[in-house]
Amino acid sequence: MPDWTHCLCRISFVVDLQHYLTVLAGQIVIPLLVATMLCVNDDKVATSQIFSTMLFVCGMATLLQALVGSRSVDSTYSLLRRTEILIQL
Repeated sequence: MPDWTHCLCRISFVVDLQHYLTVLAGQIVIPLLVATMLCVNDDKVATSQIFSTMLFVCGMATLLQALVGSRSVDSTYSLLRRTEILIQL
């Protein structure tokens, strides 16, 4: 293999790792914010159910985007304000 392919593999690995850590951080922060909005920070069972639901929904969204394609322009963080408004109703 030429030398430049090893360089591309290393760059690809670093970029993939950065993307993975960004997605993981989003999947941890958002359930914590939702748990705070619901005032269930101290309840470990409720917080774990929120985490489980978040991971399941992210998995289903990934599967749907892989099969159909992404046509949504909303990010997960943009839905937090709407979620907060619905919780306050």
